[in-house]
Amino acid sequence: MSANKIAATAARSAAGGSRQTAQAERSNWNEVH
Repeated sequence: MSANKIAATAARSAAGGSRQTAQAERSNWNEVH
């Protein structure tokens, strides 16, 4: 589940997503684990 979310985030980042969003997702992942 988490891996899928990270993959989606990475894809969004590659597509030119917001850098802040990527950082927020990373923080969330760190909190979950």
